[in-house]
Amino acid sequence: MKPKFDKKRLITSVVSAIILIIFMLIVYKYRQNETVSFNETAFVMGTVFQVNLSSAQKGDDPSGELVNIGNRLERNLLSWRLDSSEIAKINASAGKAEGYELSPDMEEILTECLRISAESDGAFDITVGPLTRLWDIDGWASGEKQGEFVPPDKTEIEKALSLCGYDKVEIRDHRIYMQEGMSIDLGAVGKGIYLDKCRDYLDQGNALSGVIVAGGSVLTVGDKKDGTDWNVGITDPFKDGELIGHIEVEPWKSVSTSGSYERFVEYEGMRYHHILDPKTGYPAEKGNASVTIVSQSGLISDALSTACFMLDTEEAVELAERMGAEICIIAEDGTVSGNIKLIKIK
Repeated sequence: MKPKFDKKRLITSVVSAIILIIFMLIVYKYRQNETVSFNETAFVMGTVFQVNLSSAQKGDDPSGELVNIGNRLERNLLSWRLDSSEIAKINASAGKAEGYELSPDMEEILTECLRISAESDGAFDITVGPLTRLWDIDGWASGEKQGEFVPPDKTEIEKALSLCGYDKVEIRDHRIYMQEGMSIDLGAVGKGIYLDKCRDYLDQGNALSGVIVAGGSVLTVGDKKDGTDWNVGITDPFKDGELIGHIEVEPWKSVSTSGSYERFVEYEGMRYHHILDPKTGYPAEKGNASVTIVSQSGLISDALSTACFMLDTEEAVELAERMGAEICIIAEDGTVSGNIKLIKIK
């Protein structure tokens, strides 16, 4: 049996959701004639990047460079698929006695990721590369892979799991050491890292205001003219291309959402989504449809949206609060919980 997959429907759903988010985010009108808008859309890191900024002052357009930041991150640092990237080189060094010497940027990223892995007791784990390659839900959901999707069997999953485990990674003297066969996948934090780089690039004292969107992650840039918080739209996990409501977010915060509706494939009546549980090796089954995290850090918001998707509601809220983040959970039965209010569309 071939997987129930409609590429056109998937693309339409993704694009529609992003467009709706942008309309929800730009909730005020600029009234001064001298207002300058900077807008850019690009396909980076396997998703749509959108820059929508405005300024009351004339100046250089930052949107092109903001997109270039994403391209450079993918090419030089984050992509396990590109030989030019540092992650690909790290993965190639697995099992070698000398390990791999990390750049300052990568050492900071991996150290923070391993800290979050420990805080979440492994619910977030960057060493799931063998699992993500085994399932390759992204490949099937995008239509990149053709033919018949068949879920991996228990033996294959157990073998992949034996090559995972954040506690098997060692960083010392600016070098990383991993066992042979292990591989790091930063897909769960790539968009958040990008938003952090964008925030670093932009002068927070300037007149820029707006949003930067990278797939399911959003950075609120600057203050709104009326001084109120930003309204960030939350995708309805049960209706393609629609919003279920919005949350109120302060300036210079990162918002990340993980959901089982984003990328999935069906086989014999079962839906297999892309968020794999590092402890079971199977798509997470905690009854969550989507988890949204708000944090000062894009990396933390991205990582926690994945980690909390693996957890029961009480555990997820406790973890988010302990990490200084806000959380909104939408369960598969439609129940909404967390420490940030979801204002539903009436």
